[in-house]
Amino acid sequence: MKSVLTLLYSALIVLTAFNAAAQPETPTPGPISFGPVTAVTGTPGPTPTATPIPDDARPAICAAPYQAGFAPYMVRPGDRLPDLLIGLDAFSLTQIAALNCLDDPATLPIGAVLWLPRVQTLIQANPFDADPSMDEARISRFEASAETIANQAGVFFTWQTTGSAAYFYVCPSDPETACERPTNAQSVPLGYTTPVISGFQYAGPVRYRLEVLDGAARAVQDITIQVACSQTVLGQFSGAHQPCPLEAPRFVEGAWQPFEGGYLLWWGDTQTIWVLTRNDGRIQALPDTWQEGDAEPAASPPLGLSAPVRGFGVIWRGQGGATGSLGWATAPEVATSFGTQAAGRISYTTYLVGLEPGQVYAVTVLPGASSGWWTALVP
Repeated sequence: MKSVLTLLYSALIVLTAFNAAAQPETPTPGPISFGPVTAVTGTPGPTPTATPIPDDARPAICAAPYQAGFAPYMVRPGDRLPDLLIGLDAFSLTQIAALNCLDDPATLPIGAVLWLPRVQTLIQANPFDADPSMDEARISRFEASAETIANQAGVFFTWQTTGSAAYFYVCPSDPETACERPTNAQSVPLGYTTPVISGFQYAGPVRYRLEVLDGAARAVQDITIQVACSQTVLGQFSGAHQPCPLEAPRFVEGAWQPFEGGYLLWWGDTQTIWVLTRNDGRIQALPDTWQEGDAEPAASPPLGLSAPVRGFGVIWRGQGGATGSLGWATAPEVATSFGTQAAGRISYTTYLVGLEPGQVYAVTVLPGASSGWWTALVP
């Protein structure tokens, strides 16, 4: 019996070895990796696929909808962005336009929603119909504290009305342009004096409307105030809106001299000399290296012209002298007080006065740069 079992065992080993030799070699399996496990109830269906997030870069740039304290506003016909920003000293029109990715701040797409910072809100009132049997909407008093104001001052309004609900809002400044109540306008008291409204960034007319409703009855009255800039405006601006500067012109002691081909300007605060060449509209800012006692090289200018001296002479000779882009001086050096004013809250351009009487110049110099551009504005 033992010999029979031994024989069968030997045959099994031979058969196993033969089958193993007949099969192709299988590589050793690696570790198994499991994905996320989802509990399925009922009959399982197709495996769901997540919708990919679109690659949209706008939220990183058009960030107004995501700013704390900003609220949606739907654009009405005749709306102007400067009017919507009344009372917002912390933001300029350009900044709000950029945050909302407006193509043109002067052109608002009607029906579009903008996100604007919340301004000072008036006291809100719930509409109440004292006599439902009769519809009566009447404005017995609506006055402004002033007809003309400086933009950095303010104005308040007082009214007394009869009706169920009253609304107070800004309209397009043109009285011929239709004015629709904003969709998010809040009801205000029927009799009220507003807080002082300030923060006007632009000069020109601003039209306010008081609207009173009672059932089918409606009463409307408008008041237009004229806004003038509190500070002297040196520059000129294209477009329909005249921005008002935040600060008055800043004055710096210096000197200047006219030349056939431009100007030399000396700035007392920085001890630098600007070279303004007329043929290319460029500015060079150079250090004033002249020292008291330095020799003045001889020059032979034509009749009626002259050669500059001291610091201007050093710079002039370095620019090629009479054969350079400046040419000869057409008048002596003049001490002056330069007035400067930035073209905007964030601007590389500055308006400059203090050279030719009544003339304003626009100069643009990038931070840290030693050159830039200039032009004379038409008086």
